[in-house]
Order: sequence, then structure tokens, then C-alpha cells
Amino acid sequence: MLNIQEPPMEYLHEEFGAVRSRMPQDALCLLRGIRIFGNIDAPIFSKIFKHTTAINVSAGDYLFKIGELDENFFIVQSGAVNIFLATSTGANLSLRVVEPGDSVTSLLSFLEVLTDEPKEYKTIFAKATRDSVILKVPMKAFQEAFKEYPDVYKSAIQIIMTRIQRVFFIALHQHLALSSELVNTSNRKKVSTVFRPAGLGGGLDISPPPKHRSGFSNIFIDDNVKESYRKTIENDFYKYMSSTGKRHSTIYEREIKDYPSEEVLRVTLPESNDDLSVPLVESHHNLDTQYTHEDGLAGLPLEELPLSSTESVPSVKSNLSLLHARTARSDTDHSDEERKSLTDPVLISERDQEQIRSAKAEFMQELGVQDYAGLNIQVEHIPGGTCIVREENVDDNKLMYVVAGSLFVTQKSSDGSNDVHLFTAFPGDMIGGLAILTGEASVFTIQSRLPATIAWLPQEDCLTLIDSDMNVTLKIAHSVLKRMSPFVRQFDFALDWVFLEGGQAVYRQYDRSDSTYIVLTGRLRSVKTLESGKRKEEAEYSKGDLVGLIEMVTSTSRNTTVMAVRDSELAKLPEGLFNAMKLRFPSVVSRLMYILGCRVLEEQNMHQKPSAGNIPNFICDSPKTFHFSPHASSISTLAIVPINTSVPHESFSYELGHSLNVIVPTTVLTSACVEKLVGKDVITSNAYKLTNFLAQQEDRFKICVYVCDMDFSPWTQQCLRQADCILIVGRGTSEPTVGQVIVWLGDCILYCG
Repeated sequence: MLNIQEPPMEYLHEEFGAVRSRMPQDALCLLRGIRIFGNIDAPIFSKIFKHTTAINVSAGDYLFKIGELDENFFIVQSGAVNIFLATSTGANLSLRVVEPGDSVTSLLSFLEVLTDEPKEYKTIFAKATRDSVILKVPMKAFQEAFKEYPDVYKSAIQIIMTRIQRVFFIALHQHLALSSELVNTSNRKKVSTVFRPAGLGGGLDISPPPKHRSGFSNIFIDDNVKESYRKTIENDFYKYMSSTGKRHSTIYEREIKDYPSEEVLRVTLPESNDDLSVPLVESHHNLDTQYTHEDGLAGLPLEELPLSSTESVPSVKSNLSLLHARTARSDTDHSDEERKSLTDPVLISERDQEQIRSAKAEFMQELGVQDYAGLNIQVEHIPGGTCIVREENVDDNKLMYVVAGSLFVTQKSSDGSNDVHLFTAFPGDMIGGLAILTGEASVFTIQSRLPATIAWLPQEDCLTLIDSDMNVTLKIAHSVLKRMSPFVRQFDFALDWVFLEGGQAVYRQYDRSDSTYIVLTGRLRSVKTLESGKRKEEAEYSKGDLVGLIEMVTSTSRNTTVMAVRDSELAKLPEGLFNAMKLRFPSVVSRLMYILGCRVLEEQNMHQKPSAGNIPNFICDSPKTFHFSPHASSISTLAIVPINTSVPHESFSYELGHSLNVIVPTTVLTSACVEKLVGKDVITSNAYKLTNFLAQQEDRFKICVYVCDMDFSPWTQQCLRQADCILIVGRGTSEPTVGQVIVWLGDCILYCG
């Protein structure tokens, strides 16, 4: 008879008390506060600490005011500080109360100071709610300290960009359906003058190279073709066919008749008609008009967007000989020959080669790079309707610079039903930097609804540049930063970052519900204490989940204790921030009502047989319940520990990985494998690069099997800290003997007990 065993008591209990430290209180407070920038080594910390000053702020006094320069990093040592948002109506909304040990800063402001472009406080100010002692650190102190340690400098920026991506463009988009609200669509930039449309003179003809023209030159009309012009083209087509006595194709006829008025036409003209001049764009002024037009359309589903309009539609002469007109929407309609690289010297003229060199120079000037001879910079003509980067695809990542035309940047709606237009990139804009810096899959889709010319750099070359020149990292980060909306900056001031070791509690049962949490890395477990004193596991949460949202929205006390299963990083969203969002974005209220309704349905179906239609799989606060989500309740990371050195645990791990891979995507990681993929010294010398790589593996695979070394090495320690579950493997045919790793694990269990 099977005897069901209960998990050990330690499995469902959080740790109490804090680890004592001999550091001075102010130094310890600073050390905890700057953890948002990653692991700071002692030499860097000592340089930053030299610039730290303690200031006293009386209750009711300002810590900082609107109009002051945002260039300092604050940490509350004692007392409390309230952060306010000044609204356009004159009201002041409380976003967050900062308690001792927490910091008052914006990661976006930190990046602006690093790029030597600090801004003033425009809508945010802070007051002390009681007499407080505040540690003040100039952000320039970080810049000076980081200059001697470029790897730490680069890691800090990458950590910030990763948090921006995971909090704003993944978690808030997925759970609260925010998308276009997070980006600034009114960003204007000087139009690139390297590739001017051929119709304007002096620019590169971006039509296909002569080799592929078959006796004709292609001209693209990128205006909003109205019905009258469609009829004009149709009449010209029939006149041409009648005058030549040629029998026209029914395919061409159908394409013209069925052609919608708001499409892009590719008009093919005989090369001999040199007197015909149909400019691609009327003027640079029209580019600005187009930008304003696009601004008003941000946030609409992509299929509802008309193509860009200009102030005047280019005239088409009555004797226009139309040979072929076709749509350019579908990215599947373009062959490899149509999407041509303009870097092949065989296919282009000497004049065009000079223009291409100028385009590369302008691209590299945007990055602040002087010597780029060894870089694989591509200049490519993109037909209309081509998808360049797909959302959730890590293999498409590239850094792009728009030379001519425009690129649409979209994101799938939270329910996946359509694509939401975020912004349009115009000549002179650089895009794709967020995915380059984070190393994760792109959260956007980038496509050319109109023909365009871009210069782009593969991800590998970008990483080479980043490793060799710190300023490149700042330039790329700045290209992302300027796209953030004012709301994101206000939101960023209200955020707090929480770091937990395995066993530490996020909050405890019956605590006040004044915030919710987004899991950035790691794993959390929710445990409920029954009246009998027995503890019951309720749910588990992993990266991207919102924890404690329902309790905060309903203003009820915590009904469970949530603890970290392993080392975890969380973003804390206070209640005041949600109140501000509800006032500014009414759609958030509808979304919260939807979540509450789904929670009610979950409670009703708790004891019923689960079905695929019960609860959507993206609901925030019911993520990893054992009733409705079998995958979520299972482990995602597994550490394999040999009981002694005679156990062939690597062979066992690969066999286990092959078996699991039949069920769900699985990867097996050993120390040798990681060093080969990431770098030889990554395990011992680059904590951020290692943890970021492991986080990416956990994103791409449902289960990651970590194979520990035979001894208690740094890799073994990393495996144990990453693991949701530890599997000890021994030989069944021999007497068990205890190895070094097992002895250490036993000591840890005794310590926890």
C-alpha cells in the first residue's frame, strides 16, 4: 500500500530574522540600496561611499521639488518619505511611501546622467512624512567609479534595460494591457540626408539594381493613393494596352480593380521615359506631416491604420505606361532577389557605393564609433510589407538605422488577437537596441509597410562593439530611453526592487495588502496556515507573474505567506501607483475587473474537473495553482547532485533530458557546456553574464537540468541556488558513501532546521 509522505516542515516555512553584519549602519544601508545595479564589488563600493552624505529632512519638508535637477540617488536610512505625482488638474497623488532601507530614484534618470543629459523633475516631488535621515549619493559618483571597471559599468546598464523590458513591456503589457501608453510617439529626429529619394535629386536610387530590372526601373509611390488616382492608373493601363495592341493579362486587370485605395503601388516604368519624374516624397516637410499623422494613430490595431499620407499626392502623367501593379503587404510575397543587399559592389554603381559608405558612416556616427572597418554593416533595401524582426524571436535581433522610408514597430495585444502600433521609425532613427542590450527575445515586431532602406548590424557585431567601447552601450541605451513615455518615468519613481534569498518571505499571512509584486527572476511559493496550525501549499509563481494583486485591489489582508523558493528578484508596485494608473488609463480598471471576474470563476471551479476553457492561461493572480495549471505546478529547474564521485551523473542527466524532451522542451547544462557557450571564466568572474544566460535558457525551455560538478565548485553552488528541486543520484548496486556536496547539503538542512 502506497504511503503518502508529507513534505518536510522546512519546505513550507519561511526564514525569520536578518543576517547580522559588522558594517556601519549607513554603509550597510547604502550596500542594500545599490543592489539594483547588480553585484557591486568592494573597490567600487568604497569609491561610491566616499561621495555619500547623510542629510536630515524634517517632517513635511521637501526632499526634492519640481524644477530641481534629477541627479541624485537617495536611500532612506530612518524615517519615511512620500513620493507624489503632480497631475495636470492640480491634484497631488501619493505614489509610494519609502520606508527605511528603500531607495528613491529612477533608473531612467540614472541612465540620463550616465549619458550626460540629466533632466529636471517635471511632475514628481518628495516630502518626508516624519523626521528622516537620508543618504544622498550623486549619480556622477557611480559614473566615476564605473569608469575603472567597464564590465561592471556595462552590466549595470544591461540590468537596467532588462528590468525595463520585463516590467514594462512584458508584465504590464501582459497583465494590464498597456502597450502604446508606454512609448513616446512624438519623438522627432533630423531626417537622414545620406539617402534622399531619387526624385529629389542627389540621393541614392533605392530601386532594385540593374541586374534584376529586366529592362525597367521601379519607382515606389509611398502616398495614400486615393480612389481617383486608382481610376487614373486603371485608365492609363487600358490606354497603353490598346495603343500597343497587346493583350492585357486578366491577373493585372484583377489586381488593379481589387486594389484598395490605401495601399502601396509598385509602378514599373520603361527606362527610356527619362522625362517622367515621380518623386518618392514631396519634401522633408511632408515627412514631418507624416510623423504627426502617425502620432495620432498610435495604439490602434495595425490593420486599422491607413498608410502614411502627405500634403500632396504626386501627379501621374496621362501618358504613364503602367506595366505592372501589385500589392506589397505580405512578407511572404518577396523573394530573396527582391530584398536586396546594397552592399554588393557588383550590383551597384560607383556613385551609389559612395552613398552607401556615407550611410554606414552616419550609422556609426550615431553610435559614436570611429573605426568600423571590421564590422559587418549591411545596407539593405526592404520591400514594403517585409517583416524584419518578429516578436518573441531571439534569432532576429539586430541594431537598425533607418536610412530611407519608415519602419512600423508593433506589439501583440495582451490577448494576442491583433497587433498594436506603437510608433513609426523614420530616417535618422535607430531601433532594436532593447533586445541587443538585454540579449532576450524581441518584445516588438518591426516591419516595413512601405519600401525602406536600412543599415543594420548583427547582434554578434553589436556585442563586440559593446565589449570594446563603453560609450556604445550608452548610445544604444539612450536610443531606447528617448522612446519611453512620461508615464514610464513617473512609474519608475514609484517602483521598488526587492531581492530575496531562498526561504525569505515576501509577505506573511494577515499582513496589510498595500502592494503587488512582479517576479523578475526566481520562483515563489504561496503557503496558507490553517486554523489547526498545519501549513498547506497553495500556489507557485515564476518569472513574469503578478503576486498579491487581488488582495491589494480588494483591500483585504494577505491570506497566504509568500516566500522565495530560490534566489529571486521582484519589482514592487505600490497601491498608490495603481490608483494613478486607474485615473490616467481607464482601460486598466476594465482589466482589473476582468481579472477579478476570472478569480471568482476560479473559486467556483476549484473543486470541479479542470478544462481548457475554464480560465485563460495569462490571468495574473491565479498563475501556478495546482488545480488548473499542471505545467506551472511542476518544477522548471532541476539540479542533479551525485551522492559520490563514482556515480556517472552526467550520463544520467543526459538520458533524463532526452526523456523529458519528449514531453516538454528541455535543456541539459554542465559547467563545460556553459563555459563553451558563454565564456571560459564566466562562472567565476561574471555573475551577471552567467545569471542572464541561465535566465534566457529558462525562458526558452520548459525545464532546465543543471548538472553539478563532483565537488563543491562555484558552478555547483550556482546550480543549487538556481534549482527548484534537487535530485540526488546514487548507484543502486553499491553501498552508498557520502560525497563532499552531500555533506554540505546536510549541513545546510541542519542549519535551516
